[in-house]
Order: sequence, then structure tokens, then C-alpha cells
Amino acid sequence: MKSERRHELQRNSLADVLEHGVKDVQKYAPAVAATIGAIVVLVVVYLIISTRSANAERSAWREYVVASESRLGAQENMTRVADDYSDYMGGQWARLTLADRQLEVGVDQLFQDRTAAKTSLESAIEQYNQLRATTHISEMQSRALIGLGRAYESLAQPEEAVKQYDELIKNYPGTEFAIEARERRDDLEKPASKEFYQWFWALKITPPSREPGTPGFRPPFDMQSLPSDAPGGPTSVAPPAPPTGVIPPVTTTPPATSTPPATTAPVTPPATTPE
Repeated sequence: MKSERRHELQRNSLADVLEHGVKDVQKYAPAVAATIGAIVVLVVVYLIISTRSANAERSAWREYVVASESRLGAQENMTRVADDYSDYMGGQWARLTLADRQLEVGVDQLFQDRTAAKTSLESAIEQYNQLRATTHISEMQSRALIGLGRAYESLAQPEEAVKQYDELIKNYPGTEFAIEARERRDDLEKPASKEFYQWFWALKITPPSREPGTPGFRPPFDMQSLPSDAPGGPTSVAPPAPPTGVIPPVTTTPPATSTPPATTAPVTPPATTPE
């Protein structure tokens, strides 16, 4: 009897627990269903965004390759890719390509036209800064910082270049560009390097003339207009002596051509008429 009574009490306790559990489930069922529905919606949205992001990334790289291979309007095409896909790797590589090209052009112009070089280098700095503002990839950040340092060096601003190199060394020490940044920073801290940049930018470089010449005509030149050392007339300029060990060429005067003797044309025999 005691055993049966104990089993009955256990069944009653289990029934009470189940009854309260069902009531709790019924009470919180709307909230649970809403939570599950929200999770499902988030998963679906994530899949859609991932698909669209993958498609946009492929489009960015495709447009980048086309812009890289184009000859006409290459600068405009690359700028469009960088602006339209700034949140994707393809667009960020386009921005980096623009900056590197402007840096290369600016360095070449330093020896021809300082005004044009300054414009190109400042454009490269702007592109590098835009890249830094849109990318979170350490390799891209380090590439932008090393480019900024080189651009500021070319503009004879070693203090600003050192700031870029220090930031690269501090925030991205594991990248391959950190080694170059240390070398450049150590070199820029030398007084001789600072003096060189000041001297180099103080040079007066005249841009080459862009006026075309006249095809088929040479500039006017008169031998009589050469300066003379004596009142007797202009002094002929002697050719430079050949280097030591080089035998000067022997100049020979070609023999005078003789006029061939006059020849008499052969006499044509008269035509004969057969009898």
C-alpha cells in the first residue's frame, strides 16, 4: 500500500510539473516564435548580402582588369573603379594603383618640371589617404603608409615622411614594408639627408620647351657670327683631341675624276634593196 501511495504521489507531482510547463510554454510561445522568426530573417538577409557582396567583388576585379589594360582613358577608368567599388578589394587596389602611378610620375617630373611634380605628388598623397580611410586590411594600410612616406620625401618634407614611417612600424610591424620604413626613417634622421633634400629642391630646373620645330628647316647659323680672338677674323674651332690610346681616323682625299674621251657613234651601213 505504501508503495502504491508513493507512486501515486510521484504521478501527481509529474502531472503538476507538466501542467505548469505547458502553461509556461503557452505564456512565452509568442516571444519564442518571434525570436526564432527574427533569427531566420537575419540568416536569410546575411545570405543575400553575402551573395550580392561576392557578385560586387567579382565585378570590381573585372572592372579593374579592364581599366588596367585600357590605353585610352586609363586614368579615368581606374578612378571610376576606385570610386564605385571603394568598399571592395578590387576598388581599393584601383585606388592604390592610382596613387602609385601618381607617385612614379611625380618623381620623374622632379628632374623636368617642379611645379608639375608637386601637383602629381600631392595627388598621390590624396589617393593614399583615401585608401587608408576605406580599407581595414593591414597590407593595404602598410602600402599606403610607405607610399605616403615616399611622397613626402620627394616633396622635401622629411619630418612628415618620418611620421608615416613611424606609424607603419608601430601599427604594422609584421608587414614586409616595416623593414623598409625603418631603413628610410634611420636615413632621414641623418643631417646629410636633410641637407640633400634642401639642396635638391633649391635647384633651379627650367621646364623643357614645348614649342615644336619646323620640319625640314634648321635653326639659322652663320660661321661668321662666331666670336674671334684676333681682329683678323673669326677663329676656326679646332676639333677636340681624341682620347689617349685611340687612333684618329685617316682622312683621304678622293682622286679627281677624269673625263672619259669623247667617242664617235658607230656608222650604220646603208640599207640595201634586193634585186
